[in-house]
Amino acid sequence: MSHMMIQTADAERVAFEVMAEAWSPPPPVDYLSWAEGNISFSERESPYPGPYNRDLFPYFDEILRALSPEDPCRIVTLKKSAQIGGTVVANIFTGGSIDMDPGDLLYVHPTESNAQRWSKMKLAPMLKGTTTLNRLFPQKARDGHDSLLYKERIDDRGAIQITGANSPASLSQVTMKRQVQDDLSKWEKNSAGDPEAQADSRSQAHEFAKILKISTPLIMPGCKISKNFEEGSQEFFYLPCPHCDHMQVLAWENMLANLDEAKPEDAHFSCVECGCSIEQHHLANMKPRHEWRAHNPRAKRQHRSFHLWSAVSVLQSWERIARSWLKAKGDPASEQTFLNDVIGEAYQAQGEAPPWETLRDRGAESDYQRGRIPPGVIIVSIGIDCQDDRVEWHVVGWGRNKNRFTVDYGVFAGHISDQTCQEKLSALIKQ
Repeated sequence: MSHMMIQTADAERVAFEVMAEAWSPPPPVDYLSWAEGNISFSERESPYPGPYNRDLFPYFDEILRALSPEDPCRIVTLKKSAQIGGTVVANIFTGGSIDMDPGDLLYVHPTESNAQRWSKMKLAPMLKGTTTLNRLFPQKARDGHDSLLYKERIDDRGAIQITGANSPASLSQVTMKRQVQDDLSKWEKNSAGDPEAQADSRSQAHEFAKILKISTPLIMPGCKISKNFEEGSQEFFYLPCPHCDHMQVLAWENMLANLDEAKPEDAHFSCVECGCSIEQHHLANMKPRHEWRAHNPRAKRQHRSFHLWSAVSVLQSWERIARSWLKAKGDPASEQTFLNDVIGEAYQAQGEAPPWETLRDRGAESDYQRGRIPPGVIIVSIGIDCQDDRVEWHVVGWGRNKNRFTVDYGVFAGHISDQTCQEKLSALIKQ
């Protein structure tokens, strides 16, 4: 009599294996490793073609760590110079998130036309040229799952929604775990109000959301990226002096103070501790020992903000920075562009009038007596503004060095051609 052996699976073992897999924590979201393994630049994209090299961009390491779920902050702000590689950070955050930790991501540009251009020129090449992303996004129309402004993973586990800040409809009725707010300083109010507040609210439902705000600053007051930087941890890139090792920020004011306009090729910094010259050739040995230091550390748990400018980048020489300044110097519009694009700082608009309430309060607290000419006045003038029904007059005293004093102000009823009005003005002049 023959016996048949029937092998059956150990149901208990299978159950334990399934539970172990389900309960195992997901692998860490490491944007740095992902960038090294997936990001590669062509000769068209970068003067340093090839795989992403952390040694060239050491200042991005901490920013990418802040974007990781391991860091408790919800908001990461990067206030930067133009052409310093900020788009690379946004692309790593976008591609790495959708690959390593699938979910929905919102990418907001100043306008929908900007969004369409970015989708064609930046996102599409990245999805096509990155092996892991190309497998997830085959870029074939699948019932609306792949369009210019909406890219969904082939397994439906996550999507990238791209939009413009000028479109309130696309900033509503969506909930996003992650988002990028690009070129934030260029965002303008839309028909529903402040687009930044609208975008922020899209992540309100997620306790562990991540929002990357990134932009070159524009004009103060009102610059959105500068406001976010001030609200955040205010982290600056500190480097050691090559002579005495004192840690310091390479500030534009330092370079400007040492600038010989006849020799922009000699542009350099001076150590704030020992006074020795810091030349550009020192930079390569200084950067590996860098530190990000927060000037507002209390904000780090909620909002980490970073400032980067061209002097620490491999993409721009100090001589070129100096020549750019000399070319812009003296022209307010050119100086603004230089300050925004090269220094990564907002331009303080000139001639901004102080709030009228401030002037009123100062006047109320002053012991300056109305109608009395103060000491130091050499010339007194009267200006009049003629209206249909009145003449408004202003008595001003003038002293040395263009000092100006308001002596008195008033209104005479009637038109300037009226006899009574003219008599009152004559009496005022005589007085």
